[in-house]
Amino acid sequence: MGLQKKANWFKQIENQGILVEVFTPETHQLPQWLNQRAQSLGLNLDQDALHLLAERIEGNLLAAQQELAKLQLLHPNEHISAEQVIASVSDSSRYDVFALTDAALSHQPERCEKILTALIHEGLEAPVVLWALTREIRTLYNVQLALQQGQSYDSLCQKERIWGKRKALVRKASQLLPASALESMLQTAAVADQAIKGMRSESPWLMIREITLKLAGVSILPSSIQG
Repeated sequence: MGLQKKANWFKQIENQGILVEVFTPETHQLPQWLNQRAQSLGLNLDQDALHLLAERIEGNLLAAQQELAKLQLLHPNEHISAEQVIASVSDSSRYDVFALTDAALSHQPERCEKILTALIHEGLEAPVVLWALTREIRTLYNVQLALQQGQSYDSLCQKERIWGKRKALVRKASQLLPASALESMLQTAAVADQAIKGMRSESPWLMIREITLKLAGVSILPSSIQG
């Protein structure tokens, strides 16, 4: 655009009218842009939902508009969470990412393999699965630290939005998985995120599988991934 602005034909058009430049939002600007678009449609998305949606659309603004329009139809006048964003993506899936994380927390590696295979075959995007796993790991890590500091588990559940049967699952998993294992999983997740974005040559799905099995308590060989 810079060279075109210097051309005579461009200057003639600019002199006869009004120049309006439209810039595509940068990656770090997408959540804010999505929030503004969502509010114009009467939608209220929380921060997790905005960041997840930003990862999903990968800068495709037309796809963003389509996703927001779908959410407007599915959840009019509601406060929309990341869970609802995922549901709108995978509402036709037999298995979803929450079934995967629940199976991992329940130490059911065979079920994890089955669900993960189904999600891949059904075309669910790797960032969505990675986001759900990473959020679960961070929750376990936060619970561990808070319990060590003497905080009550019930108050933690309110803060971390842990409800129903997940309360027992998360507490047991936080007791069984050492902090070093959780930190290792987060490191692998960071590399998987780079692979998804084309910054590394490794398969993100292989790393997602590794994270899932570790979360399920399966001891596997140390990753050969280098930073």
